[in-house]
Amino acid sequence: MLTVDVHTHFAPASVVAAARHGQAFDGMTAERDAGTEWLVHRQGFRWPVPPVFYDLTARLASMDQRGTGHAVLSVAPQLFMYWAPAGEAAGFCRAVNDELAAFAAGSGGRITAVATLPMQDPAAAVAELHRAVTELGMRGAEIGPDVTGTPLDGPGPRAVLAAAADLGVPLILHPYYVGARPGLADFYLTNLIGNPLATTVCAARLIFSGALDELGALRLVLTHGGGYLPYQIGRLDHGHQVRPEAGGCAHPPSAYLSRFWFDTVTHAPGPLRFLADSAGADHVVYGTLVVLYRHQSHDHERERGSRPPLARPDSRYKRLWLSSVRPCGRCYCPAMVIEWDVPITLDDWLVLRADVFRPDGPGQHPVLLTYGPYAKGLAFQDGYADQ
Repeated sequence: MLTVDVHTHFAPASVVAAARHGQAFDGMTAERDAGTEWLVHRQGFRWPVPPVFYDLTARLASMDQRGTGHAVLSVAPQLFMYWAPAGEAAGFCRAVNDELAAFAAGSGGRITAVATLPMQDPAAAVAELHRAVTELGMRGAEIGPDVTGTPLDGPGPRAVLAAAADLGVPLILHPYYVGARPGLADFYLTNLIGNPLATTVCAARLIFSGALDELGALRLVLTHGGGYLPYQIGRLDHGHQVRPEAGGCAHPPSAYLSRFWFDTVTHAPGPLRFLADSAGADHVVYGTLVVLYRHQSHDHERERGSRPPLARPDSRYKRLWLSSVRPCGRCYCPAMVIEWDVPITLDDWLVLRADVFRPDGPGQHPVLLTYGPYAKGLAFQDGYADQ
């Protein structure tokens, strides 16, 4: 089975080179500490940039080492630059997208690129999304859960969401910061609490505002397991039932969980199992975030294991990015819909459950049927290593 990593990041080599000379966009500089190179923002945040971020050979070698067949590559969110002047940010996004698209094109079909957008200028963001998809062959975009405080359900950002829905491409929502958040400066809480909180607030607003009702074709990927959304969805349902302020959506909030896809970056098996049970395993997508956190002070590999916690014989989780994205321009993956555990009732009322891989579109297609004595979707070396 092809393993697709939907949560992994890119930093343009040109940005890193400019930072080394103290001339990077928005005042970024580079420094070296204990053998690791770091990008430093004028607002105070710094993050590691090992070669896997910008060197294609290093990237592919890292993917091979981890058993990743395909990567959906997005720019590191510290480079969103929503706080920069709109015109300058638009030019920066164009340059980053050009470099990222070229990076993916040289990967032999193993990397799918998604764009970054100048969200502080919605018209420019819409134009760049169209260019990225139709000219560069990118397969969507990664954006923040807000635009320096402006929520995505507001009229400006909502136009960008509508453009993505019209193009039939997904948006990955990823929190961002380059300085401490108010009230969360201590204990790394800007990241530990602030990131999932920002995602939760964004998703809740998209639900309660009616934005998801209005944009029925919009598909969204929530990073970090969806923040707190899946785990507090009962509270949101209760609020929708009893509070008039929370009555702006057509259905209870839990009915909208199927509108989102959630990555596996939960750092523990219990929450990940709960997520798969709540949202459905077909809406959980594999993500690692490994290129950033492997160079942080805590042992990310020890926390999350070499494989996602649910990739075991008793699991319903499949390590695959479930995308039914329609091809636009140059792309690397065929459009596909995957339906897990489809019931098939036999003449004697015995029910079999099959995984169906089919094209995203109407029509009749030839069928390849496989069967065997072992569990479907489970690699022999994972489930039967002792045989």
